[in-house]
Amino acid sequence: MRRGLFTSFSIIRFSIFCSCSLGFLLPLSVNAHDFKSCDSCHAPDLAEDYGRIYLHPPFALEECGKCHAAEIPADQKPKDKSAGQLDRRKIDWLADTSMVYTSHVFLLPGGKVRDNLVIEMREPDGKFSRREITVPILNDLAEVADSGQPSTISDVRVLKVERGVFLSVTIGWQTDTLSYAQVRYGNRDLSLTSEPGKRLGLRHEVVLFNLKPDQTYRYSVVSTDLFGRTEASEPREFSTSDPYVAPSTVATSGNPPGMGTDEVFAGNFKRFGADYLLELNLAQPAAVYVGSNGKARQKILPALSAIAATGKENASHKGLSGQAINSMKACRNCHSKQSTATHPVNVFPKPGMTIPPEYPTLPDGRITCGSCHISHSSNYEYLARKRGKRELCVGCHKDML
Repeated sequence: MRRGLFTSFSIIRFSIFCSCSLGFLLPLSVNAHDFKSCDSCHAPDLAEDYGRIYLHPPFALEECGKCHAAEIPADQKPKDKSAGQLDRRKIDWLADTSMVYTSHVFLLPGGKVRDNLVIEMREPDGKFSRREITVPILNDLAEVADSGQPSTISDVRVLKVERGVFLSVTIGWQTDTLSYAQVRYGNRDLSLTSEPGKRLGLRHEVVLFNLKPDQTYRYSVVSTDLFGRTEASEPREFSTSDPYVAPSTVATSGNPPGMGTDEVFAGNFKRFGADYLLELNLAQPAAVYVGSNGKARQKILPALSAIAATGKENASHKGLSGQAINSMKACRNCHSKQSTATHPVNVFPKPGMTIPPEYPTLPDGRITCGSCHISHSSNYEYLARKRGKRELCVGCHKDML
């Protein structure tokens, strides 16, 4: 199964090239021999990682021990308090949106949804709040009905042109059915596309970053509904010459229909095949992050059941390093020459700064290499979590917009 995932010649070439180039910098970990068969249990969890464009060489070559093996035997290793806190609350972040609004809809993969959903909301003033909701049984939910009609796009317009440290343009529009939002754009043609969104809605906003000042761009908004039907608007133009803020025509406060005055939000579930459709209506506009925690709703994999029955799990994981090690110190083993060229790590955010959930930190809040880079694979260069430097930076540095 695993070998079948390596069908792309470009991925193999990239992985081997990087491995050969960095091989002399990769020291053998003391317990690397304990990490030869990780995929026998973890293959389902790693399938998505294998499918991305850029693979981290140790991951691509199944050398998990280069990052995950402890430098000394586990029974002699000082207790890592940060890593020890990880099991207290594991949250898998499934979807998010930076759009600040009172209504958000997300399609959540049924195989990754557990007993509870964690909903984090970031209001325009940067204030965070968190709520948890219990997930119903999927088969008890009503199936999403297909109207058979494509989305109708309306009210397409430029909402904002901001010229600060970064130049950005916000495009907005509406649809009459739940849809994903994307924008095609470019100087002469529509060859560029915005990053695919994870949010479904009737009201849409997309922020474009890869822009040059004093230029005229063409753009077309694209809406794709749950059933794969895609509609695009006629091409329009915007200019980056002058800052601009459009008059607001959308209510940004007040309780949505069906919500009580004391409710923070209301969550409604529907079923879409094997997945959950979650609709959130908020009392106040906010960006939203959706994660899952608790007991898995799917059956335990046979391989994991065998480990639990035989008691061999501890033996196979005796050299496992903590998160603080494999998200910082292990990186330095190969990337020592980049010690002065990266974002500071092992530091806390500046006062007043909020780190979004999609940029993972240690349990105590410290920033690591893994906050900006995905250790196994990414669809973006340098294993980054976002498409470009600007998109990556403004996730935390909102003042730079």
